[in-house]
Amino acid sequence: EKQRLDHLTGARCLASTWIVCGHFLPPLSPSALTPARHRGNVAVCFFILMSGFITQWVYAARIVEGNVVEIQRFYTRRIVRVVITTWVAMLLGLVVLLIQLKGALPNLWHLVRCFAFLETWVDPLE
Repeated sequence: EKQRLDHLTGARCLASTWIVCGHFLPPLSPSALTPARHRGNVAVCFFILMSGFITQWVYAARIVEGNVVEIQRFYTRRIVRVVITTWVAMLLGLVVLLIQLKGALPNLWHLVRCFAFLETWVDPLE
């Protein structure tokens, strides 16, 4: 039996809290935490890296023992699950953006690139 990785799961929880706070906390006067708030991309990268590691830790034995078809099925289901969840979150974010823009439309080509996972770091209004 694999050892539980509670400390890494806790670190992922902290990273996800950092990400949520970066998105939803109102702007405050500058403080010691201001630089961390504007570096949410670090928390995102950490969260994704730890999620991949923990997934591999949990499923590695099954993958090694499985045949090629089972391995392909596992990764296909995993990728589809992540992509669909991401697209749903992006659609919800787009709804919020459209409400905030009050009639103005973001650049359509930018949105296409975002939904194709080709562009992530550009302001949608540019």
